[in-house]
Amino acid sequence: MKTAKGFITAAALVALFSLLVSCQKEADDSADATKDTMQNASVMIDSAISTDSVPIYYEVHGSGEPALVFAHGWGINGGFFNHQIEAFDDSFTVIVMDLAGHGRSGHNRTGWGTSKYAADINAVLDAAQVNQAVLFGHSMSGVFVAAAAAAKPERILGVVGIDTYQSFRESYPRAQVDSFLAPFRVDFDSAVAEFAWMMLPKTTDTAVANRIIAEFRRGDQEPLIETLDSLLSTDASSIFASLQVPARAINADTYPTQVDSNRTLVPSFDVKIMQGVGHFPFIERPEEFNRLVRETVAELQAGK
Repeated sequence: MKTAKGFITAAALVALFSLLVSCQKEADDSADATKDTMQNASVMIDSAISTDSVPIYYEVHGSGEPALVFAHGWGINGGFFNHQIEAFDDSFTVIVMDLAGHGRSGHNRTGWGTSKYAADINAVLDAAQVNQAVLFGHSMSGVFVAAAAAAKPERILGVVGIDTYQSFRESYPRAQVDSFLAPFRVDFDSAVAEFAWMMLPKTTDTAVANRIIAEFRRGDQEPLIETLDSLLSTDASSIFASLQVPARAINADTYPTQVDSNRTLVPSFDVKIMQGVGHFPFIERPEEFNRLVRETVAELQAGK
């Protein structure tokens, strides 16, 4: 499989995205059917309605400000952030979601561009009545949380890319995008298995790798491929240039993060590097990742 140098992932083009998908409500389900709310003292499960009427599944755990909002990468869903829920819901509100076309959210969408995914995130923040948040975006969601924050900056303390933001200035010629996507269109199951291993060190726990590959293969192929196509065809530099809140990243050391170049668009940008991890540090080494999350949030709260 051919790859390209990437701008919102750590595996150049490869680590530009991520993993998981499962089930969904039908497009013609009633609002009551898709908005099934379950509450107890510490958890709320609900669906927000995005701007194109697609239901977006989300969970709210714990309480406290700022809310830590985690948006997953390509092919996965909010369930991959369980380690973060467990680590932070005793002192923060923790929100995880399934973006449209993924997991338990609606798949009944026309077009899979950045603005629509950003609208999903803001719909969840609206529904959960969030006053202040730090937005974490894994892989492809790095640009989505930036776009969400650019649209409604007043409630955002900062955005944090997870193995993304290596460069804010990347774009790909059409021929390169088509070459990258061709294996996914021909044999999706084989392509996603190869894709997963390209984003993971050879020392990765087999159970972690198998979980990722299995979730890739469960995915709804059409929206997943169209999301990649849209993402790779987008020059996101204008989104970052319009960002009015601080930007940070927690990245693997697989590819260099272009700090100085990024700061020409977002002067506040900074990065914390994890050595020897792959594209999924939040499940590969969750304790170390969570420590860096806590440090980053503290810095944003202190205005650093």
